[in-house]
Amino acid sequence: MSTNKYRNFEDESFSEAAVPLDVPKLRKDNRRLGSLSVAELNECQLFWLRRSQIQDFSSEISSLTHGNEVNRRSCLKSLNPFLDCHNVIRVGGRLSYAPIPESQRCPIVLSSRNPIVKMLFQYEHIRLLYIGPQGLLAHIHRKYWPIRGRSLARQTVHKCMICFRFKPRMLQPVMAPLPSVRDTRCRAFERAGVDLYGPINIRSGLRKVTPLKHYIAVFVCMVTRAVIWSLFEICLRMRSFLCYSGAKKILSSWASDLSKESKLNDQLSELGIEWQFILPSAPHSGGLWESAVKSAKQHLVKSSNGSLLTYEETSTLLCRNEAVLNSRPLTATSSDPSDFNVLTPGHFLIGCPLTSPPEPNVLNLPENRLRKFQLIQARLQHFWKRWSAEYLPQLQRRDRWISKKSKDISVGDLAILKPDNIPSLQWQMVRVIKVCPGADGVVRVVTVRNATGTEYVRPVRKLARLPNQEEDLPNQKDGEDAEY
Repeated sequence: MSTNKYRNFEDESFSEAAVPLDVPKLRKDNRRLGSLSVAELNECQLFWLRRSQIQDFSSEISSLTHGNEVNRRSCLKSLNPFLDCHNVIRVGGRLSYAPIPESQRCPIVLSSRNPIVKMLFQYEHIRLLYIGPQGLLAHIHRKYWPIRGRSLARQTVHKCMICFRFKPRMLQPVMAPLPSVRDTRCRAFERAGVDLYGPINIRSGLRKVTPLKHYIAVFVCMVTRAVIWSLFEICLRMRSFLCYSGAKKILSSWASDLSKESKLNDQLSELGIEWQFILPSAPHSGGLWESAVKSAKQHLVKSSNGSLLTYEETSTLLCRNEAVLNSRPLTATSSDPSDFNVLTPGHFLIGCPLTSPPEPNVLNLPENRLRKFQLIQARLQHFWKRWSAEYLPQLQRRDRWISKKSKDISVGDLAILKPDNIPSLQWQMVRVIKVCPGADGVVRVVTVRNATGTEYVRPVRKLARLPNQEEDLPNQKDGEDAEY
């Protein structure tokens, strides 16, 4: 392409109207085939760089063209800018005698808000094999000086789909309020959570016999945090259960066959048995019994010291560990020097910690000294008073998931679903079709649909929303990246 035809491009009065009207005809008559030459690429590059500078630094170009300095309030004031022979603004810094290339001593000034500059960052990010923000900005500085370039480099990496899928940022809503079953007084184990721990190997005989797999059922009181461990050999029919949700499906099929028998339904109603399941793939919703499982694992491993025990030995060991765990303090020790007691889950079971010494024999005492049932009731009420005054206020504080780091996910958002034991680049992409906000208005449960049309109900913590190209990073404080 001829330079004379586009002499107006280098003039400070350049505008889109300065482009000749016969450009399509000239291109058709002077069409060239084959690869682009270095001169053509350089000329095209200068054209788009001048165009971006005219859009962003028009007042600075006007001042420099007339031989004046830029305005003292301009973002280019500290860079000592000047116009080169191609009417491109460059940095006139202090590296004039440095042994580096000319393009690095006097880089071209660019604005990070211009779409051309954003495409330049995206191209360099892909060309450099998805380099990080710091390395990307270092390569850009070899030829260009973008204003607020650090923010643009971070934004480019943040919006890259490949980088996001390699290291997705999972959504994390604010910790939800406690359910009523956690802060309402009731008898111990009237409301309980249950989970399985295992398998563990149990020695079946004195000689070399293949050990049997057993499981430990962990029951946790939702109010007093008391625990009960039960050791059993899981039957073959239940070995295929991945979780209690799978057991629910099997038990539901059995219940449909037994629905005609009123005796079963009457017995369940009389016992007051009612099952409530947590959200699938959301173990954090059952943090109370998950913590109990962790404690069971630690106590059993440490106390057994890796030995292969029999069923009776393991049951005895579990009972001792259960007593120790039910004697752990629920609250901090009182500051009163005369108070030597601390509230434990055992107080709600037997009136004292389970590790306390046995009570003395009172069979030989007169009956008139044992008729103090009101004193026993007052003692039990004292435990609940301490529970309300000492333990219940501790549940007020949010220890984790305190702040709201990201906006709530909404219907139509595109995200990737986190499965188990699969690399992040292979996570399937899903579309949010329904949100279920909680009582506080925060969305913690959503319904998603994958490419095959299958719908899932999943917690928000299992989703990583894909970055939107129209969204920018949070606004930074004044003065940050001012040197760029």
